[in-house]
Amino acid sequence: MDIRGVLSVLVLVVSSGVGSVKRSTHDKIFINLPPVLMCFRRLNGTSQVGCGSDVAGNVGVIFVIDSDLDRQRLLSGELQDDPYMVVLRAENVSSSLLLDLEASGKVNGVIVTIDDPNYDTERGAVPQSEFQLGAPFSADEACPNQQFTLYNESNPLRCQPNNNPWNPV
Repeated sequence: MDIRGVLSVLVLVVSSGVGSVKRSTHDKIFINLPPVLMCFRRLNGTSQVGCGSDVAGNVGVIFVIDSDLDRQRLLSGELQDDPYMVVLRAENVSSSLLLDLEASGKVNGVIVTIDDPNYDTERGAVPQSEFQLGAPFSADEACPNQQFTLYNESNPLRCQPNNNPWNPV
């Protein structure tokens, strides 16, 4: 085999990716977050509650809000890389903050983190008895659709906020 044959084989082996890891530009730029807790939309008898995602997914620059200064920087227009995916600790979530983020038009989504040693990353859940936040936190009422239930008042299966709540606060 002459030198051309050896070089041809060498080029073929190198270009085939043997012993190397191929990564596309997409893989170098984007990070797929594991679906530990999904975003979904809850419906009740009066209107929509909960969250929803864009059909193509929600993409944005990750921005962690740990302080009022971070909040001001994002909302003031100082940052120019929007859209953003905001990361918040669960204890920092408030209605006013979420409304401000939505009104800014710069935020494509919010990721809420739970700093809890009891959090099970494999199951994506914390046992209900161990899950505690700084303040009561619930996406809807203790008894969603209570005013539209088919159970009568005396039925023990009827959800009531002080007895058998579906969504305890």
